[in-house]
Amino acid sequence: MMVTFLHNVVYGAYDEHVREAWERRSHPNLHIAYYEDLKADPIKELHRLNDFLDTQLTDEQLKKVADYTSFDQMKARDNDRLKDFYNHEIWQKDGGFFRKGQSGGWKKNLPAHVTTEMDSWIKKQFNFGITFK
Repeated sequence: MMVTFLHNVVYGAYDEHVREAWERRSHPNLHIAYYEDLKADPIKELHRLNDFLDTQLTDEQLKKVADYTSFDQMKARDNDRLKDFYNHEIWQKDGGFFRKGQSGGWKKNLPAHVTTEMDSWIKKQFNFGITFK
């Protein structure tokens, strides 16, 4: 079921989008960032993005960006402003759009057979050199 969903999304198959981006990863107008890297060292990743965009933000400005876009800050703003737009049943069960701020949580929330199916699909579809963390 999950694999069928991933192949039939409105804007095209997810794996095709990732493959196309990966093939163009050296293009000067493309910047690739991993969520895990942003979580581990947001300032370092913001410096990389700052260099890529040539925005010339100061260290102090980058620190403010890191603070403002931290998971806790974004979740707090989301809870305050957007809860009326969500399905309240899902909101109360899962905590809204921002859940835990950790990668890999989907494996804990899905049945074992679905995670096995996803792992198999990922190995098959992403065999072109990209490594997910």
